[in-house]
Amino acid sequence: MVRALFPGTFDPIHYGHMDIANRASKLFDEVVMAVYDKPLKSLMFSPEQRSSLVNEAFKGNPKVKVTGVQWIDDLVRAANRCAGDRAWLARVLRF
Repeated sequence: MVRALFPGTFDPIHYGHMDIANRASKLFDEVVMAVYDKPLKSLMFSPEQRSSLVNEAFKGNPKVKVTGVQWIDDLVRAANRCAGDRAWLARVLRF
């Protein structure tokens, strides 16, 4: 199984996030949305609310899964859990 890990705060999730995850779900067997719990910025929504919003956004796409990560160590562990034969990182750069 080939998985893609897509980390972010998703505060809130928006069409850009959804587009990337939906496109990735066509390329990979599974896309894991890793919702940062406590990033170094102020947030509008709690981690539970953000995870719920991401789950709701992808309820029609069984290839997209949601997990929470608290810090970079959790992100590395999530990446290790995703790694089967191969794993990819799906990420957007903002300028």
